[in-house]
Amino acid sequence: MSLQDLGALRQIGAALVALAAWLMWAWQRLRRRMMERRQDRPLTMTEAATRLGAQTWQLSNVFARGLLPEADRLGRNRIVWESQLPEVEAALRKAGFLK
Repeated sequence: MSLQDLGALRQIGAALVALAAWLMWAWQRLRRRMMERRQDRPLTMTEAATRLGAQTWQLSNVFARGLLPEADRLGRNRIVWESQLPEVEAALRKAGFLK
């Protein structure tokens, strides 16, 4: 094995160590986010609208008008987290859909 081969192996080894470190960091970050959201239940647009006494189209309209930041999505469907309900209610009131 030549010195060039050893140098290449060292570079590959360093890259693998860096990749493993990044994967550990990413996994820990994801795990922390999941633990933070554990108490926070996702709601469909229909569930959130029903809880707030509005209709689904009204809630969709609030997102479309930009009164709320873009919602998380599960596939093509929007997800509203339970902890966001007070903000969503305030936006519905501001839009005139709730009194």
